[in-house]
Parts: sequence; C-alpha cells; structure tokens
Amino acid sequence: MEKLRKSGILKIICYILIPILVAILMLSLFHFTYLRRSKKEENAYVQTENFANNYLYFFIRTLYDCQTVRREDKFIELEDEKGNSYYYSDQRIYYNEGEIGNYIYYIIVEKETQKKFTNIKSNNYEETINSMQKETKNVYWNLINGKIETNLNYINQDNIKYNYNYNQVQYYGSEEQKTEWKDYDIYSFYQEDESILSSNFLWNRNICDFMLQHKQLPFYSSIISLMGLVIIAIYLFWAIGHKKGKEGITCNTFDKLPYEIVCMISFGMLTMVLAFMVNFFDIYLQTVVIIADLIAYLIGYTICAIWGITTIKRIKSRTFWKSFATYQIGKWVYQKLKKYSNKKPTSKKVFWYYWGFVMISIGLATFFANGMAFLILLIFWVFVYYKIRQYIRKTRRNKRSIRKNLSRK
Repeated sequence: MEKLRKSGILKIICYILIPILVAILMLSLFHFTYLRRSKKEENAYVQTENFANNYLYFFIRTLYDCQTVRREDKFIELEDEKGNSYYYSDQRIYYNEGEIGNYIYYIIVEKETQKKFTNIKSNNYEETINSMQKETKNVYWNLINGKIETNLNYINQDNIKYNYNYNQVQYYGSEEQKTEWKDYDIYSFYQEDESILSSNFLWNRNICDFMLQHKQLPFYSSIISLMGLVIIAIYLFWAIGHKKGKEGITCNTFDKLPYEIVCMISFGMLTMVLAFMVNFFDIYLQTVVIIADLIAYLIGYTICAIWGITTIKRIKSRTFWKSFATYQIGKWVYQKLKKYSNKKPTSKKVFWYYWGFVMISIGLATFFANGMAFLILLIFWVFVYYKIRQYIRKTRRNKRSIRKNLSRK
C-alpha cells in the first residue's frame, strides 16, 4: 500500500485523467440538456423543431426583403432566355457561415405581379418549379395557393398554426411587418452543397446528429466519469504529500506561503483565463474557438490542481489554519493582549473597556452610516461615559474604605 501511496507515476496518471473525466462529465450534462429539449422521434438535426423554426424564419426575412426597399440591395433584376424578368440573390453574401440560409434554395412568386425572387440559376424557371414540386429526396417546404407541402413536421399544414413566428408581427429595427403568406407561392428545398458547406455549420450539425443518434450515451458516460473522479479524488487525498524516501507530509516553499496569497493568485489567474475564453466567443472560425477554449481549459485545470494540492497538504500536515496570514497576525495580537491583560486587575478591566468601546464605535460607524446610527453612537458614548464615571466613583470609595481601615489599625 505504501508503494501505491508514494507512486509518482500513479499520481501523474490521475492528474492526466482528471481533466478528461471532467470534460466527459460536462459534455454528458450538456448532452442531457439538449435531449430534454428534443422530442423522442427526432434522430437528426433536420428533424428538430429548431431547424424548422430557422427554416421558416428564413422566409419571413426573405419576404420582408421582397416587399421593401431592401429588394434593391439584396436582389438584382435579370432576364431568362424567354425574356421574362426575375430577381436573383446570392444567399452566400448575406448570411453567416453557420446559418441554414446558405443551404436553402427557393423560388418565390408574387401572385399579383408574377414576379419571381430566387437564388437558383436557371434558364427556365417554370421547369425548375415543376421539378421542385416533385422533390422528395431533400428537405422541402412549398406554399402553393395557401396550402403547405413539406416533410418538415413542425411547420406542415397542421402544425404551422402553432408556430409563434408564423402568426406574429415581425420587427425590423423601428419598422414592423406582418408577413402576408397568402400573397406568395413559395417553392423551396434544403440541400447541403459541399462546395459551400462551412466547417462551422458542419461541426454544429454533426454534433446535433451525434447527440440525437446516441441518446443512451450520456447516461453511461456520466456514471463512469463520475465514479472515476470519486475514486481518483479518494486516492489523491490519501496519497498527496507522500514521497519516496521521506516520512510524513512533504511541503515545499509554495505550501508555506500565506493561504490568502495563494487564493488571490489562483482566482486572479482563473479570471484572466475566463476573460481569454470570452474574447474568442465572437470568432466565427470554430476550429480556432475550440483550440483556444481547450488551451484555456487546461490552464484553468492546472491552476485548480496546484491550488487543490497545496490545500490538501496543508490540511494533512495540520497547518491549514496556521498558514493563514490573518491567523498569524491574530495570534500575535492575542499574545500581546494576553501579556498586557496579565497585569493588575484594574488596568486589565480599563483596558478591555477601552478596546470594547473602540471596536463597537467603529462597527456602528461602518455598518450604519446614517442619522439614526449617529444617534445610537451618541447614546452609546453617553452610556460608556456613565459606566466609566460609575467605575471611577466605585474605585474612589474602595480607596477611602481601605484608608479608613488602615488608619484604625
């Protein structure tokens, strides 16, 4: 057992396993949280309510662009081979890499004017519309004469009436706009074009698909990681401080520093690490964010490990409280007070009266900085003055009595 207790290799293995097991436990909890929001029948990202809501909201924004002056900013007017005009938009210019708007292809027909708005390149849009109506391979959503044809359950003909965005007025800056769906026919499908598929979107989609397809995984991983952490914690608490060739708890120079200073340094560095992580939240390159967060996580773990090791050593060597600077200062003050209080009883009593008066006055002035506190402080001073005068009279009477007794003898 002593070999296990003093094994440096086993301790290093534990220190390496801790951040891995903690990361697994945190990811398992995130997995649990995500599954609680999803439905049992959802097995892929495109089947989720979040995907359906984003899909619908894409068209709310696009129809707003078709109806307002933003049409000129987003669309350019072109002609097909038959001389029919249409409005074309390249969606990749207007959406971030992680938005599904990059992968939705559509033709919107304004019923009154028969104007077409699209992000599809075609020489014959009538044929394109016919082929889109036959779309079954990809995710599709069509609105034709007020009727919805789709394989997205959350925004089909029966369920779309429950969608908040579908029924509400949308606000764009200081403007408000109610989408009039009946005025348009919409033909659309979702296709992940490998040529424009971003790493950010691919990463997010794959994570969602993985979590939905492995619904039992977080249950097992959380139990295994938690059990591993408990076993490692018990072992390290038992083994930390013991080294080969030395008896008892071995403390280094760092373990002898005042504990308040150790805590201040640790918390200060952890704050810097958190600030470092926050600065990378706005970066769109997912790979950069992951690497930065991983580095920050390992640095934060190292700081916590050093703080935890020195704390355990101090506890096991029974120097935890003694390592506090405040304890050392308090002990020194106590010794001085004790030395002074060993003098004559009268001096001792006056001494405690004086310091009690000072401390209570400071407390009242600090915690109750208002008119009522000043009144209370004034009453307290009067009371203390009365008690001191009373004590002085009593002392004088005692002195007189002693003198009379001595004179009689």
